[in-house]
Amino acid sequence: MAITIDGAEISDCTIDGQEVQEITIDGDVAWEAYAPYVYTASQDDTVRKIDPSGNQVWSFTGHNGSVYGVAVDKDGYVYSGSEDNTARKIDPNGNQVWSFGGHSGNVIGVAVDKDGYVYTASQDNTARKISPSGNQVWSFGTDSVARAVAVDNDGYVYITSYGAVRKIDPNGNQVWLYDEDNMIVYAVAVGDDGYVYSGSGSYVRKITPNGSLNWSHAGHDDSVWGVAVDKDNYVYSGSVDTTVRKTNSSASFIWSFTGHSSGVYALTVDKDGYSYSGSINTVRKIDPNGNQVWSFTGHTGVIRGVAVPPY
Repeated sequence: MAITIDGAEISDCTIDGQEVQEITIDGDVAWEAYAPYVYTASQDDTVRKIDPSGNQVWSFTGHNGSVYGVAVDKDGYVYSGSEDNTARKIDPNGNQVWSFGGHSGNVIGVAVDKDGYVYTASQDNTARKISPSGNQVWSFGTDSVARAVAVDNDGYVYITSYGAVRKIDPNGNQVWLYDEDNMIVYAVAVGDDGYVYSGSGSYVRKITPNGSLNWSHAGHDDSVWGVAVDKDNYVYSGSVDTTVRKTNSSASFIWSFTGHSSGVYALTVDKDGYSYSGSINTVRKIDPNGNQVWSFTGHTGVIRGVAVPPY
């Protein structure tokens, strides 16, 4: 949205050196800046909330082991999965709302849909759907460790395990299975158009909404642990080779970010094409052109999950 005063467009608006985040007219919001809070999960047993400038807001210490996954809903409620076999719901101020203890293994992946239903992937070879109040809706069994989970706008769920990506309907029934050639599938993301992206080995794969391979691209030199797709269908991947890569929807290379000094194990992207990557102790914000915006170093362990609010 462009803002003009006397015909001149405002691109940057500050008052007393502070960036304006919202403009109201007669009590109604006329314009609001988009600069998301960032949420991270780490093997230091914490979940952190980071402000748009890269400063810590709070640290949640309720888990009793490494935190492997994090997600956030449109209202700022945060969901985490941990080595302590639990998934937790955390309010916007960093206080626990509930703890789900239905898993018998580490909760590695977590996602949340537009209605507040939560999805988990666990070392107990299951994915679960959990209600907004913390009760199990269904459990889906996989043939090996369920590692990553994503959900689309229609409530279809995408689960990865050893050698497989599965699409599950909102009632917990398998729609299709895509075979990943006997590789651990560490990451999964789904675009607004229904195409699915997975990370396994050094490959990023694009899978059609019907479960067939569209393309496979080996741009990295080591295992891909993070994958994300933005609203314009640009694809982002993070790897143990320490890089974050951006390609277009046809897998054509755009840029590679080399600012990390250790492997990248977590990745997400916001609605404006800014990506957020996690490595050992460090989270970095990267602009749409591949340049670092800020670095957060408040963690003392590997960052295994990073999330921004949905758009």
